[in-house]
Amino acid sequence: MIPDHLSFGPHGATMATTPIYNPDTEQAEYVRMFGAGYAFGQPATDSEPETEGNVKNFRPKHICAVYIRFEPNGTLTVKQAYVAAPNPQPTNADIVAVAEPLLKAMSKASYAGGGAQAFKENFEDFSFASQQVVVIYLDNKDDAVRFSSKDSDIIRFVPISGNDPKAHIRPNHAFFNRRAVSIAPGGGTFGKRAYLIDFWNTDENGNAITGVNERDPSTYYLYAMNIHLEMATSKRTVKLNWVPIIIDPDTGNMGGPPLSDA
Repeated sequence: MIPDHLSFGPHGATMATTPIYNPDTEQAEYVRMFGAGYAFGQPATDSEPETEGNVKNFRPKHICAVYIRFEPNGTLTVKQAYVAAPNPQPTNADIVAVAEPLLKAMSKASYAGGGAQAFKENFEDFSFASQQVVVIYLDNKDDAVRFSSKDSDIIRFVPISGNDPKAHIRPNHAFFNRRAVSIAPGGGTFGKRAYLIDFWNTDENGNAITGVNERDPSTYYLYAMNIHLEMATSKRTVKLNWVPIIIDPDTGNMGGPPLSDA
């Protein structure tokens, strides 16, 4: 039997118009869809929304400290604590000063939210209903687990949820100004660097997000955040070999708690 995509004529076999998979074309389409660096929406390194709407400035009400640690037994510890911003325009130094004692407390197994206005674990309700600065801290020795060595890859937003592939994931027009800071929480912690990122609470038009009902997931402004790390392999002969890993929480404005402008 002659395959459907072949035909024979006076000059021999010819190809029909049925499209055949072309990896180069597929890769070009992938780049076109997601843009430079595979960003979905604006890159997190942009300083502010590219479209000016009714949100003119970044004035965070809260700081969310995210504590991440790979445990010796192979499990992952994740904690999120929300506190008030020290002032309407906190500098990096102001944010670090607030985050350091909070992260020190969060490093203890017994921590249950003391000193925080709201506390969550395991990226449950990793939600922001107001402008906030997010502090992402990795508490491991940097010869075991570290942030990606590719600066552009530290925090990216992608079009598919790692929790539910059917969820409506929006392109990023809300998280900006990703930057690194030196940090030293003390108390036996290992991490010396954190990444800050500003959540503007803006939509694709640069306007404040409205109409979100925490009881109606269809109204959520969900983003798929990828936090890129590297883990050392167990075989260490001439040099350390690193394997890229991704922590992939959904985040955004889901309304209501933990903290809002109200």
